[in-house]
Amino acid sequence: MKSSLPYNPIFLALFFYLFNVKAQDVVYKHYTTEEGLPHDITYQIIQDSKGFIWVGTDDGLVRFNGKEFKTYGFEKGLKSNYVIDVVEDVKNNQYFIATWGRGIHILKNDTILKNESPNKKDLSKINKIYRVNDSIVIGFTNTRGLYSYNSKSHTMKTVIMGEDKGELVEVDRYDTSYLHDVNQEQVNGEVFLYDSELNTSLGKAINGIYKFTTEKIEKLQLKEIDSLKLQIHGFTQENSYSIFSSYNTLYFYDQQRFLNKKKLKLPPGKIIQIQVFNNKLFFVHINREDGLRQLYSYSTENNYLTNISDKIGIINSISDFLFDKDASLWITTYGSGIYQLLNTKNVFLDNTSFQKDNLSDVTSLSNGVVTMAPNILYYLDDHNSVSHQKIPFHTESFQKIKGNQLNLIIPNSRVSFHCKFKNIEVGSDGSKAFKFIVKDDKKIKLIYNKVEISNTKSDTIIKFNPDELGNNVRKALLFKDKIYAIFESMGVYCFDVTTHEFYKWNKKVGISANSFTDILIYKNAIWLGTNTGLYKIENEESIKHYTIKDGLISNHINGIFVDKHDVLWVATQRGLNVFKDDHFYHIDKNLGQRSSSIKKVTEYNDYLYVIGNKGMFICENQKPFDVNSHTKLLIDQQEDAFLVTPINYINPNTIKIQFQLNQDSWTDLLSDKINLQNLEEGNYTLSFRYKDGLSNWSYTEKYPFKVTKPWYNSTWIYICLILVTLAILLLIVYKQLLRVKKKNKVFKRIITEREKLQEDLKNVRHQIAQDFHDDLGNKLASISMLSNLSLKKSEKEDGLYNNLYQINKDANFLYRGMRDFVWSLDYKNNSLSEVQIYLNDFGEKLFEFSEINFKSKNNVSKSEVFLPHYWNKQLVLVFKEAMTNAFKHSKATEVFFYVFYKDGLLEITLEDNGIGYDFEAKGRRNGLLNMKERVKTINGELNFSSNNGCKVYFKGKIT
Repeated sequence: MKSSLPYNPIFLALFFYLFNVKAQDVVYKHYTTEEGLPHDITYQIIQDSKGFIWVGTDDGLVRFNGKEFKTYGFEKGLKSNYVIDVVEDVKNNQYFIATWGRGIHILKNDTILKNESPNKKDLSKINKIYRVNDSIVIGFTNTRGLYSYNSKSHTMKTVIMGEDKGELVEVDRYDTSYLHDVNQEQVNGEVFLYDSELNTSLGKAINGIYKFTTEKIEKLQLKEIDSLKLQIHGFTQENSYSIFSSYNTLYFYDQQRFLNKKKLKLPPGKIIQIQVFNNKLFFVHINREDGLRQLYSYSTENNYLTNISDKIGIINSISDFLFDKDASLWITTYGSGIYQLLNTKNVFLDNTSFQKDNLSDVTSLSNGVVTMAPNILYYLDDHNSVSHQKIPFHTESFQKIKGNQLNLIIPNSRVSFHCKFKNIEVGSDGSKAFKFIVKDDKKIKLIYNKVEISNTKSDTIIKFNPDELGNNVRKALLFKDKIYAIFESMGVYCFDVTTHEFYKWNKKVGISANSFTDILIYKNAIWLGTNTGLYKIENEESIKHYTIKDGLISNHINGIFVDKHDVLWVATQRGLNVFKDDHFYHIDKNLGQRSSSIKKVTEYNDYLYVIGNKGMFICENQKPFDVNSHTKLLIDQQEDAFLVTPINYINPNTIKIQFQLNQDSWTDLLSDKINLQNLEEGNYTLSFRYKDGLSNWSYTEKYPFKVTKPWYNSTWIYICLILVTLAILLLIVYKQLLRVKKKNKVFKRIITEREKLQEDLKNVRHQIAQDFHDDLGNKLASISMLSNLSLKKSEKEDGLYNNLYQINKDANFLYRGMRDFVWSLDYKNNSLSEVQIYLNDFGEKLFEFSEINFKSKNNVSKSEVFLPHYWNKQLVLVFKEAMTNAFKHSKATEVFFYVFYKDGLLEITLEDNGIGYDFEAKGRRNGLLNMKERVKTINGELNFSSNNGCKVYFKGKIT
């Protein structure tokens, strides 16, 4: 048995209130694999000194902080994922883990250190472990024995137990005739032994109860139990009192003095795992017929026995249970995961209590509580038993007038309705009407668009503008001879009972909203609920506006209520707020409030009744709402890194954590770890503050830390690295400069030699051109002239005439070709301006005696651009042929020749206004292809077009 924790008097006897209500009303949480539990088969459960819940499962050990499960399994170092038990070693800040089949493991600093296996052949079935001083007591099922392992000396003592005439004895050998199953339980730091609940043989049953020490087994002397030779199946102690169970009977002792016994009305079976909590007994009962283990509670004061398993619908057997430091009850099961029953009187009535659970209004009367859903009126008595009355109209809300009189607010209906329901006078005069009784028995009715005033003397009717207000009055109240009426989207209007003045009050005080929902008087101020938040109006000059920035769950307020403790409750579209001491707190589903939208709040006796879209939440309100934190914050500092872990089992989803560095502003914590090593070197302090939905800020101590850069991040290291790097770079640059200098000398020599070669080449080209011109040119010219003279002296009929004609023709062709070749060979003619002049002269001479007018234009006549080698020859040949084609075939009257050069791009164009070319004619196509091939050899581009003449266009990049 795990020792019970100290209880808080505030929660005294709450559990037995819980188990008197219906099962669906009990406030509990159920954790399974869907919530992050690794396995639904769970075993022993403990709460450690830090507040964590630890549970053994069939898939590892889990640690729970209220929000997240952290699993320790194979990947963390366990040899077996079947964890049966866990015990904390507070002194050494470590945990001992019992596994099924792989011995004991030690968990320390979030790491599985090693496997403590006392005896390899006894590893199969460890069922319990206990921490006793410096020893671990280990219970095994298969060997019917105990092991006492000293964690300091690492020594082991083995105790094998057997049965001898009903007595538990220690034997020195594994003899099946002696071996016997025993149960072990730790109570107040000591280990006790008694008959196992697994034992079904009365012939070998163990009688009585025994204390186990590391030295011996000692039987407790209990006269009544010993005289009856009873088998004990459960045991616990509370102060000086001891409680034993034998089958279904409880035995009560004061030390060794027998006090009383009580046989409980249970199915045949055995009571085991007894705990005392808040003066009540909790125990597990094993049903003899089906073996089902169920959790029960028992009050010795009124003999009230409750089957907790049935109340909350647990269908699997119970493996263990625990009361934590908040007095919540935790239950582990063999297959249904973990249950947590909150220590609260809160209950929730849902559709099992209401035919329609979307409730819209609620109020308290002298003898109960009345609430409403569409067309149904519900009544709850002191025991929360629900009765209902159907209403033949659509109902929206009601007004409590006086005593048990209830005025129904029915929209868009002029039919009167009256009935009596549970001693309540229920009625409606049709439409929306609010009634008030003021001094001198004056009666005032606010209905639709008018106010009716009546007394013993006379009646008065005051009408308002129906187009402005319409039939949408939502609520009205009387305060200091003034009626304040909410007309939903139209605003809040005020009617002065004395002066009969009627005006738009919210406009006068300067409040605007799309919807006005509720109004009340609280602490001499008017409180107004709207869809833009909550307003507090002390006077027309003092208005306080509360929104979600101030802690409201939602800015859309549905209702406001002040309880008998002068605490303000706010019903919002997203939940329930409490307003106390200028702070808002949140009552969420963790406390049993399951409606997502809250409509109204009222109070009856010592309870609050809160209605919403899923039913009615009832919470105990005997004492004023207490601002109390349910959060514990663990800070693990590792030099300049901090691991932050919150623990909260009541309302973990409402936790907010902030940190402050030195005196900086508070900053929200977005992850569970803060790493501050990137700060500048120096001394710092870090503080944390935290709160949950039911508390104000709690502050931690200031955590000092120092940021020092590692040696490799030190300034002098950076300086040295920079200097070394600069030295290396300078050395590399110096060596590179030497290489460059050496290469420059080589390049300079090569350039000088190349320039000399180019100069020699120019001279050679010039000399060759001159020689060709002087020698070959003169000879060809002489042949041409002589053949021409011979032709003139010869007759055409002469046989020599044809030969002389061919000689003259070939000589002229060679002379012209030789002239172009010699011209292009001379390096001086590489100049772009020379090429332009040459082609321009050729054109002028070609078209001089024709009917074609030759025109030219250029921007290169004064340029010093030199063409790459071989360009001049190809360009001359291409455009001479183009000019010749125009001369022969164009039938043009004008030919235009353009040469332009800019930014390295040379463009030469020859175009005419003739009849154009047939580019597909065989002879011309071949000529054009030859011209393209010439241009291609100099990486240029040549294009032809024939549209209203012919255009030859060259484009080339000079590099």
